[in-house]
Amino acid sequence: MRTYKFDPEFAFNRIKLQWTDFSKRTGAKKWIIGNSGGKDSDVCIHLAAKIFGPENVYALAMPNGEQADACDADEVAKITKVHPCLININELYNNMMRGYTRDTGFQPSKDAMINLGPRLRMAALYFYGSCF
Repeated sequence: MRTYKFDPEFAFNRIKLQWTDFSKRTGAKKWIIGNSGGKDSDVCIHLAAKIFGPENVYALAMPNGEQADACDADEVAKITKVHPCLININELYNNMMRGYTRDTGFQPSKDAMINLGPRLRMAALYFYGSCF
């Protein structure tokens, strides 16, 4: 059995090469990243700040109303010195739920209600990403 050995410098350099190549091919100069405050977004925000400079990275936190871990997303932006952005999607979520169900006879499933938030966040990332 082979033992896996992780080389963080090699991994970082591969990511940097891929991201900078993408940046050159597309002309992208600014980066917007969804900021949940969780490990995945933390790593992406940190990598983007290190590769492109924190002044070129926008960390977009998108809580749905009050979220207990919202301070984690704010802390990530402070530590990495990127631009913190906060868009509360609660009003949009509630309006869409009302619009989808009013006069249709449809009753959303639990999964439909859970998945609407992430889909709104995805749409917001596309929208704000096209502003640069």
